[in-house]
Amino acid sequence: MATNKIFSPKRFCHLVYNDLLICSRSYILYTVSIGIILYLIMWWALLSSHSFRLVDYAAFMVLLGLVLGIIIGNAFPDFNNNIKTANYMLLPASVLEKFLSQFFIRVVLTTALFAVIFWIDAWLVRHSISRAARIEEFSYSEMFRQTEKTRDLVAAFFAIFSLMSFLFAARLFFRKYAAVKTLFTGVLLVAGFILAFFLYALIYWNFSPDEISWYKAIEPGGYEVCEGLYNVQLYFYGIGYISWIFFLSAGYFRLKEKQV
Repeated sequence: MATNKIFSPKRFCHLVYNDLLICSRSYILYTVSIGIILYLIMWWALLSSHSFRLVDYAAFMVLLGLVLGIIIGNAFPDFNNNIKTANYMLLPASVLEKFLSQFFIRVVLTTALFAVIFWIDAWLVRHSISRAARIEEFSYSEMFRQTEKTRDLVAAFFAIFSLMSFLFAARLFFRKYAAVKTLFTGVLLVAGFILAFFLYALIYWNFSPDEISWYKAIEPGGYEVCEGLYNVQLYFYGIGYISWIFFLSAGYFRLKEKQV
């Protein structure tokens, strides 16, 4: 059992393979169902639209993102049952391997799969409508080019990754009513981030409570830290860049507690 405390790529691959093999029918059914439902929604929306631009696809991406969030938030499905939880923790693999295998399946593979499904559905819908000329072709590369600054694109990527990490890690802390508790915890975290920004603004602006203008402190143009970068942007960029480290670390150590 001592070797199980060391990460083994071979055991990691076996965990991923076994999960995909055991749940293959469910995964295929979910994938086909999501693809068909998304296609029908997009087909109906594009059919009733006179014109459809690239940015209009964003609403469907958000819809698919909500489904992805639910799937990520339901990682470690064996933890819904005490007996299955005990059996899962007794698997001959290290905690890191168990943690990363679920992360790889629920976050990495599922995100990549959903990205492919969305592109296929967008392509099929556009070519199944006679007025395809009025519908702009969907392209990930063209959508990324809509972002003027590279740092905004990088910040958006890390912010989404941090959100995924939060949903994934929160599952390890809640068993019953996990979705409701995760949502409530997320609201508290956002409120905490905003309150912390208020306190930072109060300190660095050196205003007394009677003189400080909260609107001026939090508006995007409050003050410019450097050329083209404002205080609010810098604060939330920092959160987006590093919060995933905290979430994944907390989730890993929570799983390690269960192992003990």
